[in-house]
Amino acid sequence: MCGRFARYSATSELAWRYFETPIDQDLDAPRYNVAPGTDIEAFRADEQARATFHTMH
Repeated sequence: MCGRFARYSATSELAWRYFETPIDQDLDAPRYNVAPGTDIEAFRADEQARATFHTMH
């Protein structure tokens, strides 16, 4: 199995809906065929800090 996945919502939509956090519009498009090893967008948060946006591999 190759482990591909899809994210149908734009990053900015997810950021605002769940974290009320603005993000860089350059990374905003939905991704319909993400392969293993591809950089993806992720939000990180803990109890003391507000959610922040990161690109992860």
